[in-house]
Amino acid sequence: MTTGNDQFGVIWDFDGTLIDSMPTHFAAWQRFMQEHNITFTEKEFLSLAGMSAEETLQHYFKDVPQDELVRMGDLKNSYYREVAARDGIIFAPGAVELLKVLHEAGFKQAIGSGTHMRNLDVAFSQHPWLRDYLEVIVVADHVSRTKPDPEIFLMAAQNLGLSPRDCLVIEDGLLGIEAAKRAGMVSVALVWPGQVAADFLARGATQVVNSLTELTPATIIELIERNRQPVESQG
Repeated sequence: MTTGNDQFGVIWDFDGTLIDSMPTHFAAWQRFMQEHNITFTEKEFLSLAGMSAEETLQHYFKDVPQDELVRMGDLKNSYYREVAARDGIIFAPGAVELLKVLHEAGFKQAIGSGTHMRNLDVAFSQHPWLRDYLEVIVVADHVSRTKPDPEIFLMAAQNLGLSPRDCLVIEDGLLGIEAAKRAGMVSVALVWPGQVAADFLARGATQVVNSLTELTPATIIELIERNRQPVESQG
């Protein structure tokens, strides 16, 4: 393993970034919303990406008590786990390769996600090797505020033993990109078909890519080093 790069941290979003789970989550949400006679579009779904299930539900069930929102969120997540267990976890193109090359180069890596640990456990049960590449996991269960609040990313950096400016976030959600900016971190937005790159740049993305294969350790170091420079010395 190359030494020296442990001064750099990469914080991965999980759903839609490390794994291609957004269709699975969307299907689970559609099933849940149909049971409550609510039309739920893909556009709405993408706009809320990064929120916990309970926070998403608050947009549609404003007068429902918190304990009931938690129960409803658990039900929706059980639908997700049913599909994920049946169909299998699919990694985003280039994700496994990038995860491994960063590990081999000595980078510290974490997950910073608005999902719940039980959802991650589905992936870990199918791919137990995945834990070997991650030093830290921070999910909605560990924080009081999820994206766009920066708490998830700040906790991940702290647990990695790094400052925010030493970390880069990889995200596919607008709320996650906003959270990274508020945390003082550089970010790379993974833009899927149907999403608009300009929207991510407007929220503060440092760079946008259409595939994780566009990223290398060298480009990540360059972005973090640029963020480390004093503001007055940046072009």
